Parts: sequence; C-alpha cells; structure tokens
Amino acid sequence: MAVTSGAAAANLYYNQPLLAVIAQSFHISEHTSGFIPMLTQIGYALGILLFGPLGDLLERRKLIVTMLIASAMPLATTSWYRSCRCSSII
Repeated sequence: MAVTSGAAAANLYYNQPLLAVIAQSFHISEHTSGFIPMLTQIGYALGILLFGPLGDLLERRKLIVTMLIASAMPLATTSWYRSCRCSSII
C-alpha cells in the first residue's frame, strides 16, 4: 500500500522535468506549460477532498472497482482517439 501511495503521489511530479519539451511539442509558452503541474495537483487535491469521504459511506471494494473503471474509460477513449486521428492523417 505504501508503494502504491508513493507512486500515486510521485505521478503528480513526473511532468515537471518535461515542461520545456511539452511546451515545444505543443507550441505553447513555457509559462503556459507551467499550468500543467498546477492543474494536476489541484485535481488530485479535489479528488481527495471529494472522493475520500466516499470510502466511509460506500463499500470500499465496490468503490475501488467503480473508480478504476471510471478512470480507465477516458484513458481508453484517449488512446482510441489518438489512433483514429493518426490513421486518418496517414
């Protein structure tokens, strides 16, 4: 559990060394790319604030499965969209 918690918290900071590359890749200023870690941390804090108390109200196993599915769906959609977009360009 400690390793998982550490990996989740470290995930907030993985993008910081890459901000200059991200700015160059998306053709935005480095100042604008600074919003990426800020918004990531705000989203993480809101998730803890809003979803944390649900662990006391709902059955934890069902809550974990539901949240994993809810987070996997946008990831799958993003990967599908990217592959469709690239294949239509080629």
